[in-house]
Amino acid sequence: MVIYHSSLASAVTKVAPDVINNGVQPRLFSFSDGTGPSDVNREILESYSQEPTPPELKAQVCIDDPAVLIYTSGTTGMPKAAVVSHGRHYLGGSVFATAYHVKNTDRIYCCLPLYHSSAAVIVMGMSFRTGATVILAKKFSASAFWDDCRRHNATAFQYIGELCRYLLNQPPKDNDKQHNVRLAIGNGLRPDIWMAFRERFGIKEIGEFYASTEGNTTLFNWNHGPDGAGAVGHAGPLMRLLMTLRLVKLDIVTEEPARTPDGFCVKAGFDEPGELIGEIIPGDPRRDFKGYHGDKKATEKKVMRNVFKQGDMWFRTGDVLRMDQNGYYYFMDRLGDTFRWKGENVSTTEVQEAILTYPGVKEANVYGVPIPEQDGKAGMGSLVVDDSFDIKGLAAHLGKTLPKYAVPIFLRIQESITVTATFKHLKHTLRQEGYNPNAVKEPLFYQPQALNLPVADSNGYVPFGKSEFEKLIAGATKAKL
Repeated sequence: MVIYHSSLASAVTKVAPDVINNGVQPRLFSFSDGTGPSDVNREILESYSQEPTPPELKAQVCIDDPAVLIYTSGTTGMPKAAVVSHGRHYLGGSVFATAYHVKNTDRIYCCLPLYHSSAAVIVMGMSFRTGATVILAKKFSASAFWDDCRRHNATAFQYIGELCRYLLNQPPKDNDKQHNVRLAIGNGLRPDIWMAFRERFGIKEIGEFYASTEGNTTLFNWNHGPDGAGAVGHAGPLMRLLMTLRLVKLDIVTEEPARTPDGFCVKAGFDEPGELIGEIIPGDPRRDFKGYHGDKKATEKKVMRNVFKQGDMWFRTGDVLRMDQNGYYYFMDRLGDTFRWKGENVSTTEVQEAILTYPGVKEANVYGVPIPEQDGKAGMGSLVVDDSFDIKGLAAHLGKTLPKYAVPIFLRIQESITVTATFKHLKHTLRQEGYNPNAVKEPLFYQPQALNLPVADSNGYVPFGKSEFEKLIAGATKAKL
């Protein structure tokens, strides 16, 4: 059986022949305003039994069986189908509802796609477990968001990625705090806007968390004020002893864990960056890793073996975090995003946050790009700006807030930044296009002082065109090391 919205009819039509060729003849039901035989309407729904599912049918389903396939975001590559078991789905709803005190009287506003785990597992799971009402919006609208929350008397909402920044970028209104929302649950609320978002909209509780669709590592930060603002999770000493997740030291160049002479990994210390890993315990819905459907190679790449003892298995999140002495965990970067330049490791997250503090910058995406005849990658930033943006002062601003090696050499000014359906920045295409003016039709800028190109008045970013690009490709310039 395939149930879909009429707006997706073309996609269903495209894949239907492949399904039929595999010997399956699915029944198709479409949610729409039409009256065709395949449309889901009240009459069709009422024709089905309202009785509970017969026990003999439920007995065939085990807690370890797959409940749903959810595709990963695909921020750095192609999306992969993560297997979510019934047990994991059940626990997801239970754990999040308990962590953030969600009750049956809550009304959760959700404008995220239901094919993502934030909506399908967390929001719907909390509703299944507590009886809370879910208010589904067809899509996210920054301008209509708070009007929707007021109209439907929402008490909580789910956010992800840059959603909160989009809301904060909206023009202030007198009624910004006139709503009943007490709780915002999600991941991706960046430290640079955390307190500004809370204070402008009067959000009493922020339920930031760290988790992934397929992973077995979860952190919670139920935040009520400045303490812990910007952290993705918190755990006290006793909780850390009980948790089966660790931060391990990394070799940023190889993106592999550092190992001692006896072959085991090394735990990261306080305020020391490390990759977050979670111990895999087969059969435990909280700690198992089901992998990616039909992709054994991708599944195996996420498993690290013989980490702290012979025979153990740990899930690699691919995320670099640090933990301070108070037990707060802070996201630092995604492996593959961090790059080396001038022999130093550059954190794209650190650079992004520095750029976003400059007046007129609305959004920023940072990544590394290669330069001919140079080791490592140079920093490049893709920016969305407003009319108040003055590029002349940006280089000086970044020079005061970042190490010299971390200041981006190239800039690209875009009208909008491409994001996933869950508002995560996409970098793959940006890396491919780089600073090539033949591929990039938007304005490009660079810092001549970082390259051997004589340019007058070059104390800052200046336009970068085809002539500069051709010299660079020809190897006529070399970055100053």
